Amino acid sequence: MKKSDGLTWRERERARTRKQILAAARSVFSRRGFHKASLNMIAVEAGLGKATLYSYFASKADLMRAVFEDAIDEQLLIVVRATSGKLDPRSRIRAIAVEQLKHFAKHRYLLRVCAAEDVFQSKEMRGSIRTLMMQKYAKYTELLEETFALAAEKGLIRSVDPRKVAHVFVAILHAVSLYWQFYAVKPSPEQEGRMICDVLFDGLGKT
Repeated sequence: MKKSDGLTWRERERARTRKQILAAARSVFSRRGFHKASLNMIAVEAGLGKATLYSYFASKADLMRAVFEDAIDEQLLIVVRATSGKLDPRSRIRAIAVEQLKHFAKHRYLLRVCAAEDVFQSKEMRGSIRTLMMQKYAKYTELLEETFALAAEKGLIRSVDPRKVAHVFVAILHAVSLYWQFYAVKPSPEQEGRMICDVLFDGLGKT
């Protein structure tokens, strides 16, 4: 029987179990790294049998792809929420910066593992990750482009290529997350998000 969400009980249970597995995978990968983690460790963390885990994911690489896709979906949702409201462009960019940095702070140990172990450069993952990035990341940057184009239209920033600015913005956010890793500092998403926005709109020069 289907309820208001359009899903049957079985479909909702599968979605719940999948979410449980992804949460366990993030935890294990963050602690153990991708190469030292095993599906058995993840099954134990999730409180499930290994056979159940295999009914959702065929391999460890398949599971890591799903974890990564889930993280990208979270990022996209952050931008969608910020750009669908009535905020002015500057407030939108600030909201995106702050919420995106909160997202990175939440997953910073997993991000460190991915960077340190070159997880996505392996033969078994390289092609699928590239396809995933093209599909998801393109939508993510498209929404950012629209926001920067609106900012230029309203005279808040110079008339520059919004696509390039969107990619620079994303690069800055990633650089901040790397700064946390390299210097082992406590993330301050609110403060750092405001700083990024101020630099983008006001520059570094003294007034």
